[in-house]
Amino acid sequence: MTRYIAFLRKINVGGKNLMKMDELTRIFTAAGFKNARTYIQCGNVIFDSASTNEVGLRKKIEKALRKALGYEVTVILRSLREIEAIVKRNPFKKIKTDGDVMLCVVFLADEPQHKPGLPLASKTEKLEVFEVKDRAGAEREDMLRGPTEHRPRLVRDPDRHRSGAASLRDDGGHVRRCAGL
Repeated sequence: MTRYIAFLRKINVGGKNLMKMDELTRIFTAAGFKNARTYIQCGNVIFDSASTNEVGLRKKIEKALRKALGYEVTVILRSLREIEAIVKRNPFKKIKTDGDVMLCVVFLADEPQHKPGLPLASKTEKLEVFEVKDRAGAEREDMLRGPTEHRPRLVRDPDRHRSGAASLRDDGGHVRRCAGL
């Protein structure tokens, strides 16, 4: 069995598409996944599966969610091993921060078709993407940022062509906590 974490877009965001986490767990269990449970209220689901076909798993989850919820939910899937590798690599180890900065891991559905020149910076938003590796980006973001339309293409328009992003914002803890699940 492989342990996975499904990061779901459009669940419990800005007061829209509200869902109780026990209902989300029920959907995953009904779809045949083992040991399904949620992590924080934004729709992250941890589960076990004998399958290692990530594309097939993602399609199965998206179909089950569409049937149960009546709308499309983009699923970004990572194995626990992939999360542990990001924690071990620690893309933030050389980044200095203060109270106005948030460090983020941005999980991508697929590898970008074109690797951006790094660092990729948006002066408008005070956002900098400084690593893209293994379908994940690492960014340093000023918490007093501007409108999202100024974000670099890597993290803007996340559902476009299935190459978009679902992010688990790391304030020094979320990704490490997921690795410990």
